[in-house]
Amino acid sequence: MLQSSKLHPDFSKIPRFLFWDTNFDEIDWKNKYVAVIKRVFERGDEEAKIEIEKFYGKELIKSVLDSKSTKPMHLHINK
Repeated sequence: MLQSSKLHPDFSKIPRFLFWDTNFDEIDWKNKYVAVIKRVFERGDEEAKIEIEKFYGKELIKSVLDSKSTKPMHLHINK
């Protein structure tokens, strides 16, 4: 599932305000990947999207963003 062997992405590249409704330090990055990917690609800046792409991998991100619940979202995958 995860592309990276790290426990979480580089926090310096993920704005904490994206997760205003939860305790950022307690996010389960492995099990809550769908919510994290959706949130970052809906509201995050380019740097956050690139970091999430490095952490989860293009294939998983594409799968999440192509799901029926996120179809209307603009798919942003770096080349």
